[in-house]
Amino acid sequence: MRTNPPRVALITAAAVAASVLAVGCAEGTAARQHVRTATAALIRGSARCESAQLRLSIGPRVSEKTQQDTVILRLRNASARTCWLRGYPGVTLTTARGRMLPFRYADRGDMMLTSARPRLVRVSPGHSAYAAINKNSCVRHATKIARTISLTLTGSAGLTIRLRRYPVMYYCPAPDPGHRVDIAPFEATLSRLFARA
Repeated sequence: MRTNPPRVALITAAAVAASVLAVGCAEGTAARQHVRTATAALIRGSARCESAQLRLSIGPRVSEKTQQDTVILRLRNASARTCWLRGYPGVTLTTARGRMLPFRYADRGDMMLTSARPRLVRVSPGHSAYAAINKNSCVRHATKIARTISLTLTGSAGLTIRLRRYPVMYYCPAPDPGHRVDIAPFEATLSRLFARA
């Protein structure tokens, strides 16, 4: 014959569960506070990076997954003061004549790029931060070729660089899978740009 547990035991179990939840919540709150404190410490004494401080260049070639076209963007701090970046760059791809190609842009990860949330990136003088774009190769047909990439920082003028022989970014109209360009957030290292297997 099964009997109900004593009332005292039920009250004790409930109290233990509440304590565990309280500790977990407290630890979560402490972790969030730690992140906020660390972020404030990084920002303190430095300012958001401005385009005048940075030199944009194309990063190293990437070992691509099937039908992928990736461009690594390197932003070197050429100034004498530390600055910081956070979030996603604004990206525009244009033709050799400066005509904007109407890709669909998305701040998100894909099979090549990280889907991690943006983090604060501190860029010391002489050091670099990175961003990246990726698109599927054109499945149907390409109508134009992107010859320049313009990168826009929040509250600052843009940076532009010419695409030469590599990488080649073809424009393909919707609904081709290559119509969408995915953008990775600013990262402190190259390895953080990429999706984890």
